[in-house]
Amino acid sequence: MNPPVREIVRVIRKKHDFLITTHLNPEGDAVGSAVGLALALKKTGKKAVVCMADPVPEVLKFLPGADEVIVGQDNLPSGHTWEALIVVDATSLERTGLFEDGNVPAPFIINIDHHISCAEFGNINWIDPHASAAGELVYELIKAIPVEMDKQIAVNLYTSIITDTGFFRYSNTTPRTHRIAARLLETGFNATRVAEQIYESRSFGTLKLLGEFLSAMEKSGDGRIAWSQITEEMFRRTGATPPDTEGFVNYPRSIRGVDVAMVVREKGATSCSVSLRSKGAVNVATVAERFGGGGHRNAAGCTMEGGIDEIKSKVLGGIAEELGRGDT
Repeated sequence: MNPPVREIVRVIRKKHDFLITTHLNPEGDAVGSAVGLALALKKTGKKAVVCMADPVPEVLKFLPGADEVIVGQDNLPSGHTWEALIVVDATSLERTGLFEDGNVPAPFIINIDHHISCAEFGNINWIDPHASAAGELVYELIKAIPVEMDKQIAVNLYTSIITDTGFFRYSNTTPRTHRIAARLLETGFNATRVAEQIYESRSFGTLKLLGEFLSAMEKSGDGRIAWSQITEEMFRRTGATPPDTEGFVNYPRSIRGVDVAMVVREKGATSCSVSLRSKGAVNVATVAERFGGGGHRNAAGCTMEGGIDEIKSKVLGGIAEELGRGDT
């Protein structure tokens, strides 16, 4: 058992009331690892509440325990102080979108993450960039506590892993990833249903938006960069919502010859979120960090102030530099 895990286990055994959170715009790894950990703690008789700044995406609401997630700090019990805050899959406390005034309702913070750019903001920091997903780390923690794995916990952690590895297609997939997935599958949950829920239950509006997104796609002259955009007007026309765009960036990434894919999504009139994906040795985390974001070598992102065209131009310039060229 490595030292951070030993320390986290010691704190969990000693304390009884936990608040768990993750990053803004939660996806499969964020929801699965946070909810899976909460279920495990409850199984040992602890109190565990999951709070997120944004709602659980529609495609993930099938997960056991997802219906108990509290959305927004204002909806937490007023005046309550938890014994410890556990943050999973967030590179900084600011990335949670909570506690903006710095008033964390817990005297102790445990930080569990797999991003190499993660800040050490916790009293205990367990950061393992070799893990494919935060769900891998939560699995190891649950083993160490120990808590017996059941179907409800397993389906959350499995969802965490398959979404962050692109169903084992991305370069972050390791032998350990497959071993953990196999052990989770041994609990007997329906893996086919999980895949159908995540990848084959899109809304009509989502597919309409995807059509517009693909029509807006562009690529650089040498074919190494491909990108598209999602505007507020596109959301209005199709009835889709920001969580529906999860995975859209993989379409430009899948183009033959493309090394880096980018999606810029409007967030109101004055800011945009940027998602970056790459293949092979291209480090998009370096690009994201340049603009105040972060992530992994092959998957990163940031939020920027400004108009969509201005932001596209800036980030494309950063990508070009990372590729070792003068312009796009």
